[in-house]
Amino acid sequence: ADVIDLNEALKTDNELLTKIDADVRQNTLNLERLVSIADGMQKGRDKLTTTRHYSNVLFNIMRGGIFEDQYNIDPSDLVKYVKTINKKVYAKHNAFFTALPKGLTYGNLLVLARSNGNPDLLRICTEYLPISFSRRHGDPSRPWNSFNIDLIDENGHKKHNYEGNWRDIFQNWEALAYSFPEFIEGMITKFANASTIDGYNPYRITREGIDWETIEPDDPWSYIGYWGDHQIIYLQKLLEHAERHYPGKLDALLTQKNFVYANVPYRIRSYGEIKKNPNDTIDFDQNLEHAIGKRVEEIGAEGKMIWKGAEVLKANFAEKLLVMALTKLYNFVPDGGIWLNTQRPEWNDANNALVGNGLSMVTLNYLR
Repeated sequence: ADVIDLNEALKTDNELLTKIDADVRQNTLNLERLVSIADGMQKGRDKLTTTRHYSNVLFNIMRGGIFEDQYNIDPSDLVKYVKTINKKVYAKHNAFFTALPKGLTYGNLLVLARSNGNPDLLRICTEYLPISFSRRHGDPSRPWNSFNIDLIDENGHKKHNYEGNWRDIFQNWEALAYSFPEFIEGMITKFANASTIDGYNPYRITREGIDWETIEPDDPWSYIGYWGDHQIIYLQKLLEHAERHYPGKLDALLTQKNFVYANVPYRIRSYGEIKKNPNDTIDFDQNLEHAIGKRVEEIGAEGKMIWKGAEVLKANFAEKLLVMALTKLYNFVPDGGIWLNTQRPEWNDANNALVGNGLSMVTLNYLR
């Protein structure tokens, strides 16, 4: 029907060009509004500098996303998110979500979740980031890149969604945190809860949780491995920002036993096997991936976390930091750097410009 209407309009609507121009103007205003929310509208003497700032902010929010409604929370979207992450937590705390007031903000949500007293509820609410206008980084001409710019749901309503490769999305959130500092705790929590119990990180972060790479027989570009470059520097920048904006906030997080571990089905080989072939160091655990898939069907995205019996395995933030740091330290090569040991191309050199397998000076310096 839409195609027929369009064909008819092309023949008969004399105002069509005027309508198109008006639509282009409106979309330009909409785009400028998104950039302005992230502090991209600056005015200075040098036009090139201000234009460059605008484009930088635009590209940043296209990758990392934007809090389009600022700190306001739509309770119905929060409910949709919680059901995706952990069906059991939603069912157990249905009354909590039903009682959420209109005009809810992110800060108020965390206050209410803390007063509820359930660590699972608090963790999931903290990780809720109502981001939109986000897509994965990647050149679409490369055959292994696939991404969406998911803006509208099936009913035509605005949709909150984000997806990004680990080594991109937290870089973009670092800049976003300057415009929306109140979300910094959620960003740090999302970062920490996506890291694994062996100190690494998954391939992709999305609103629906995490993903990892698998070997696909029909896809010659498929490959497995952790993308470990920048893990320390990204977290360090978020921590620095949190401490500057909310002095003392990190102290409270350190002892808060409300963090979890991603259960990526990779198994790093022994030191002896790594020495034999340093570029082939990870085995894929098919049985574990199958078990994780069944748990995801039963529970939701948190089925991809490590479980201890009927509960998600918990840790405090100090433990999460130590696991990450110690993993790097036992891969330290004196007078060289940190061996990233992840089976993927890494950004290794001092100025972060050469890609390949090897030692990372960037990770070493930021670890220090």
